[in-house]
Formats: sequence, C-alpha cells, structure tokens
Amino acid sequence: MVTQRTTIVGELGRIARAVRELQAPSLTLNLLNATQGPFWPPSEYLDRDGNFVVVGLIVDVNRSLVPLQAALVSKDTIPPLQNGKENFDDLYAAPFKILRYLDLSPGSKDLDIELYTLSYGPRTGDFGGGPRIPKAGDTKYNLSYINALNPHLFPLEPFDTTYTRPSVSLHQAPIWGLENDRLRHGLEAGVAIDPRSEGVPGVPAFRVRRRKPITLGEWLQARGTLKITLTRYDEAIDAYTGARFDFDFTSLLPHAIYLIFVFRRLSFLPISDPRFRMGEPLGIPEFFVTNGKGEARVSYEVSHPFPDANDPQAGLRILGIGVSYKSDYQNWSGRLGLLGFGVSTHIVFNTMVDNTLDFAPFTTKVPVSCNT
Repeated sequence: MVTQRTTIVGELGRIARAVRELQAPSLTLNLLNATQGPFWPPSEYLDRDGNFVVVGLIVDVNRSLVPLQAALVSKDTIPPLQNGKENFDDLYAAPFKILRYLDLSPGSKDLDIELYTLSYGPRTGDFGGGPRIPKAGDTKYNLSYINALNPHLFPLEPFDTTYTRPSVSLHQAPIWGLENDRLRHGLEAGVAIDPRSEGVPGVPAFRVRRRKPITLGEWLQARGTLKITLTRYDEAIDAYTGARFDFDFTSLLPHAIYLIFVFRRLSFLPISDPRFRMGEPLGIPEFFVTNGKGEARVSYEVSHPFPDANDPQAGLRILGIGVSYKSDYQNWSGRLGLLGFGVSTHIVFNTMVDNTLDFAPFTTKVPVSCNT
C-alpha cells in the first residue's frame, strides 16, 4: 500500500530533479565557418583550377597545425607517404603546399572565388588511402585517407574500378534522378549529358536548382550557434547522464539539406587502428532541411556524450561538431555521404578549425537509476 509519506518523498524527489534540470550547466558556442572537414583532402572545395580553397587548419612545414587560416592550397600537394605510397597514419607528416593566403576582409576579390566540388574515382585501384579523391589524372596522389563511405556503391563490375566524376561548380553538383534541369549525369561515364542531345530545341529546361555559382564569400556568411545543456540528472551517482544539443542556423542555402555529425576521441587514432571511427551522426535522422530563408533549428538529446578519461567508454567522448551541406540532396541513412568528403558532402561549420580538441568542459556518466 502506498503511504502518504511515500507519496511525499516521491514528489520531493521529482521536484529536486526538476530543480537540477533548471540549474543544469550549459554552454553556448558560435559555430566556426570552415571549408575543411578532415585534414586530408585539405579542403572540401576547389577553385576553378582544381586547387583547394582552405578555411581551417593548415599543416605547416614544421608539421604543426596553424588554426583559423585561409589559403589556396595546391592540388599537387604531396600527402604523407611511406615507400612512395600514401600513408595517413600520421596526418601531420606532410605540409600543405600553399600557393597564397586568402584575404577574407570585406570587398576582397578572394570572396568572389567560385566553389567547385572535388572530383572522384575510381573507388578501388593501385593507390593508398580510400577512394581516389581528387580523381585519377587530376592530381598525382590520392589525397583522401578515408575508406569508401559506401563499400556497396558498385556491387557489380565494372563500375567499382571505372566510375569517376569530374569536379563541377558547386551549384551544379549532380543530383541523382534529377533530369528536368538537363544537367543529369550518366552513371557509366560520370559526366554531364549534353542538353542539346535531348528535349525540344529552343524550349528552355525547367530548372529547380539555382542558376548562379556559389562563392566563397556567400559560403562564409553562414551563421550557426550551438547550446549544450546537461540533462538527465541521476541522484544515485550525483551526475548528469545526458546532454541536449540545440542548434540555430541562419544564412544557409534555402530549401537545402544539411547533416550534423560528431568527432569522437577514437576519430583521432591512426587510421590503421581497428578502433578508429570516422565522424558519425550526432543523432538519427542526422539531416535537416532549411526554410526559404536558409534558416533552421534542430535539437538532439544524447545519452552519455561526455565520458571522462577513466570511463570505459572514454573513446566515445564527443570532442567536436561538424555541419555539412549535401549537394546531392540525399540522405544516405546513417552514412555521411555516398562517395566522399567534398564530392557530394561539403563542410559548413567545424568546431575544430581553431585547434580546439575538446569543445565542452562537461562530464557525464552512465545512468544507474531508473529515474533519469
């Protein structure tokens, strides 16, 4: 039988937990603009000549990371090598080849640089690292160290070893199945189909995508804030066991698809380490869609995101956040992209480009109470 005393104690417990939630530690961050996700390739955007447009971290000649830099990095940059082959176990083993630093001040002509996607392919071949990015023939080396984002992309021969995709202006990136703008790309060749070969001569195509190129200046106008608030206080262990991530975005592309992902401590192990983890979704679904003004608000609640160094799950601690634009307008379930970073997935914000390796001074624990 439930006594009045039990009821009062239970109510007081609920009140105490509510007070804890109201007083929970929180942190608000302005997300940092970036054109760089991983260090390799140096950027997820190219200029018209195929060089990397970098806003982020620069690996210098001293094998040090220089934060918050803007530079044009040569497509002929030599990546870390071992016996002449790409080896990305040490991401800082080779410096970026800087062509020149960029001026991002208002009125600078560098803000007018037209952004291009990275080229791709093939997925397999006689080279180190992951899929060939940039594609074979565009550069001497493969500058992508991540293995194919979807190993089942081409289950049948010969596409697995032959498919390539050229670099294209970001606003004309291929969208699978979109044919009414006459910019569709043939799967076999990976190149745009000549619009003069189809349709009615003299009748303009109905276009659903933007007509004007996307410039570096427009890209850097994007704004985002993130508020992290600890949640699910567990009285049994006197600790918070979760956190809420509240995002507020403005000045993104209108009616566009973006995704949110995290870097964990295990993401910084050598790629040959079996415990290595790529960036992965903060939550499911990992994507959001902007409104007609390029605005969006997104919220996730995550269990135990910040284990401390002594926690058995220490390697899963979230160290940073990234937000990327999906130029293919496709959600690939839990994967961040189908082909590779810079090909159809393009970074917008990266909390790590100021070389902050742990952006939240919080600690969470695994819950033991049923009251969390």
